Amino acid sequence: PQLDNTIPLVLLTPTTASVSGVAKKTYPTVQAALQNNDNVFFGSFKTYGGTEQNVNGIYSIVDTATIETWYRPDITSNCRIAKANNTAAIITAVIIVDRTKPSP
Repeated sequence: PQLDNTIPLVLLTPTTASVSGVAKKTYPTVQAALQNNDNVFFGSFKTYGGTEQNVNGIYSIVDTATIETWYRPDITSNCRIAKANNTAAIITAVIIVDRTKPSP
């Protein structure tokens, strides 16, 4: 990976509990995840601006960002990633791209 300007990131791994027969994911807070040093890793974080949207009368901005880091098998699509020094910014969608294989 091209890891320029790396920053500390924290992995938020959900726990799953059955509530009335339905699986419900619960994510730890950034502060709780930081208590375990295994959750902290370094990577590059780049944003590309946001898209404004108005859904059901609620105005929001959906940002697009790319995080690049070394492979870790514990980072899966159901995880969230947060900047370790900013508890307000949490990335909710993780898409794993293997850049080691050539594209077709």
